[in-house]
Amino acid sequence: MTAHPGADTAHPERGGPAGSGYPSVQGVLHSAFAVTLLNGAARGAQLLFLLAIGNVYGISGTTDAVFFLYSPLTVIVTVSASVAEVVVMPALHRIHSEAGASALLRSLARRGVLVSLVLSALTLLVAYGLVPGTSPWTPLILLPVPALAAVSALLAGVLNARGTHAHAVVGPLYGASAAVVGLATLPLSAASLAATLLLFELGRAAGLALHALPMSPAVGGRDARTEETYRWAMGAARWQALGALLVGVSPFVDLLFARTLGTGAITSVEYASRLSALVPVLFSGKILLTYAWMSREAARGTLRHREVHLHAVSIFVWSLIVTAFAVALSGPIIGLAYSSAEMSDTARGELALLLACYLAGTASFVTGVVYVRALSAYGRSDVLACIAGLHLILNAVLDAVLIGPLGLYGIGLATTLTYTLTLSVFAYAFRRSCPEPATT
Repeated sequence: MTAHPGADTAHPERGGPAGSGYPSVQGVLHSAFAVTLLNGAARGAQLLFLLAIGNVYGISGTTDAVFFLYSPLTVIVTVSASVAEVVVMPALHRIHSEAGASALLRSLARRGVLVSLVLSALTLLVAYGLVPGTSPWTPLILLPVPALAAVSALLAGVLNARGTHAHAVVGPLYGASAAVVGLATLPLSAASLAATLLLFELGRAAGLALHALPMSPAVGGRDARTEETYRWAMGAARWQALGALLVGVSPFVDLLFARTLGTGAITSVEYASRLSALVPVLFSGKILLTYAWMSREAARGTLRHREVHLHAVSIFVWSLIVTAFAVALSGPIIGLAYSSAEMSDTARGELALLLACYLAGTASFVTGVVYVRALSAYGRSDVLACIAGLHLILNAVLDAVLIGPLGLYGIGLATTLTYTLTLSVFAYAFRRSCPEPATT
């Protein structure tokens, strides 16, 4: 690291004119485009890897078993990523010492890996008991997945804090490259599918480390400023972990409901929900750079509500347009994505309709992320945790209400309605809980 983590505000392409803190128009456009392009390529590689799994393994009891074990681990992965996004960049923006940053990162890494391993072991013990007949090697292979994801999330946070956003988003490209090798060489079995998912996390962590470690900060201890920031980070992390856990449990709740619908339902929900991430990827660069700006402005006490709302409205309008096209094309998307999979035309048609149900809520989801990042920039993880609890309750209730008359499609629509309802809650909570800077 050649400068302290918050030093990128002096660069027009990252933070506008020195001292302004607000991104220049051209800087945001070009940077957002570049980051979105790279993130799209990385997420596209991840999506192709997931599609390759679908085309190689199809929909079967084996995929149901592996994805059922893998699903609760993705909750832990979601928590790790969410905590890192909320804690790492804002914390490093508050520290102006390389040695302090190094001490903070070491502490966060140790805690993140340890907690992830413990939670993974406990979760797999419970989940394994619900899928009798599965080889014990499958959960053992999956055990390190959340710990590796925690390392990746921390490294991405470091790269974002340094302003090297393009490097921070390419992790899935490395992961997919490693995983495809396993998919092409390993025999078809539950353990092989689990090993392929593990290879993805190994590749992602290794790739991000290649970018982050050459610029590692100096070794040092925690001074008073670092200690204060660490306490702030741990407080925010605890609330964010609770909130992310509650939100992350929602997909697992979906799978529990899907499990009641027969063989293949779990895999269908997994495939459709993953494909629905296509729309958010298109706005990832803009949201990431907006978050970096909000984090710096909140640290200075100059983040204005009007600017946040304008960003949110703009993203909502554009994402709604993209969502409409995606819903209309859900049939061709499934046909192209799973052209060689062992699926009947009826199964493809059902999967396309399920995908459309999930896609309908992505505009609300993407816009909600803007407010999540704004609340995170202020350190209001306690507010996010409360909204996450509401999200989980709404999703479970809507699953229970809609699955009866609509079956599998009710699960997708429950997710869409949950995102739509919680968006207004996010906007209201931001306005009420985050202080408006005084006018000078």
